[in-house]
Amino acid sequence: MEADRDFLRSLLCGNPNSDNAPADTHRERLDPKTGKWTARPRRLPNARQKKATWPMTSHNIGVDEEDVEEARRIYKEKGSRAEVDNEGGIVFATAGIRREHCKIMGYYDRNAGYGDPTPDNC
Repeated sequence: MEADRDFLRSLLCGNPNSDNAPADTHRERLDPKTGKWTARPRRLPNARQKKATWPMTSHNIGVDEEDVEEARRIYKEKGSRAEVDNEGGIVFATAGIRREHCKIMGYYDRNAGYGDPTPDNC
């Protein structure tokens, strides 16, 4: 019965007991004191609370690879300090450069937090 349950669970959501399971899965184990199956969280420290790391590369507001040189020229003309990598992603060295670039280009963050570019300040 338990083998069937484990097999079905592995089909539906992968094997939660493997070492490469997603960070928010739970490992089940048999509690020796109660004899019942319990789930203990298998989370990396701060797995869901990770803050932004800089430099940040955004491919969502990036450009096509064939337009990289033109984008670099336009951003320089408009005064943006953001860089464009060879694949078309926009590289922001700091949060201030991201805010500044978004304001210059008219972009905003729909899920903006404190200090992020919003429709009101773009």
